Amino acid sequence: MARPVGETDGDGVRMPHLRLAEVLGRGAAYGLAASLTLLLSAPLLPPDDRPDHLSAISFLALTLGLTLLAEGAFPWWCCLGDIRRFRDWRTLTGQTSGVTAIAPACLRLAALTLPLSPTALLLTHLTNG
Repeated sequence: MARPVGETDGDGVRMPHLRLAEVLGRGAAYGLAASLTLLLSAPLLPPDDRPDHLSAISFLALTLGLTLLAEGAFPWWCCLGDIRRFRDWRTLTGQTSGVTAIAPACLRLAALTLPLSPTALLLTHLTNG
């Protein structure tokens, strides 16, 4: 039986622990919302500069997303038994235990930025005609 969300374990860490699918799912939902925002705001760009701006957004989103994915996946794998939320920051002990809270943040940001890249690339091809 699943524990209620407000419950904590012996160390004061909120239960249940974060799951990879939930972290990536929430990040992807935020990324789809950001893609919708990009779709709605792209017509506001100057028409002559629109393909260049969208290409830059696509490149930066892909680069940042893949970098954050690598920076989040490795610490997640290393700390597999002890992944914490940011609100559990006060329960960290030791200099290297901050990674247990940073890994989910990096993965969520990666899942947020990666949907922006194909959206911007699609808009680039549509505006080039």
